[in-house]
Amino acid sequence: MPIKNTPLIIENPLAVVVTGKIPVVGEIAEYWRESIRGQREDRLYAFINDLEAKIIQMYEKLESIDKKHISSREFDELVAQSSEQAVRELDHNKVSYLLSFVTNYAMDKRPDVTTKNIFFSFVKELSGTHLLILEYIYEKQRMLGRDDLEILLKQESRSEMCTVNELVFKLNVDEDIVFHLVAQMHSRGLIRSAKNGGSSKDRSDRLVLSPLSQQFIRFLRGEWNGPNKRVN
Repeated sequence: MPIKNTPLIIENPLAVVVTGKIPVVGEIAEYWRESIRGQREDRLYAFINDLEAKIIQMYEKLESIDKKHISSREFDELVAQSSEQAVRELDHNKVSYLLSFVTNYAMDKRPDVTTKNIFFSFVKELSGTHLLILEYIYEKQRMLGRDDLEILLKQESRSEMCTVNELVFKLNVDEDIVFHLVAQMHSRGLIRSAKNGGSSKDRSDRLVLSPLSQQFIRFLRGEWNGPNKRVN
């Protein structure tokens, strides 16, 4: 009887262990190395391709791309740093924000290097959910100047005010997680709270962006027009 050709099935070595079989020594580690390498290569190519597509799209729309700047060593380094971050991320929101950061730093209107470095530390260290919260509050408070932001916490009835309860409902995020993330951002000076310095467990607690975080999200949204100025 002729022998049928059967497909070669490569099993996950960890699954082999769980089922009671003993793999070749080192096989699990090798599997993980190859798996992680492959996943990171895929994410790197996807990030670079998406970045190229976004910049080309902006160029075709005649938006103000700084062609000299995107050929500079500084921009190359930003692409490298962002790519390194993106390949480690499973959070699609975070990867999207990283793409926006690099794309918007290709524009003629962009922050200076010091401000860019501060902003990049934010986008690198915060989670996608942190950034979603900041962007949601920004959408309500984007038209406010520095002085308006400073007095907003004292004006309970203002439509620009955002509460913890609103974040829980609108973003569909667990209440305890929202409290935790808000407290973290308060400690970094990105959000100001009407109650107990951001540590309140009151869902009616009112939240306001700091002028710095307003600038940060404005840049991420491609709306950069320079730093906030105080009205004399």
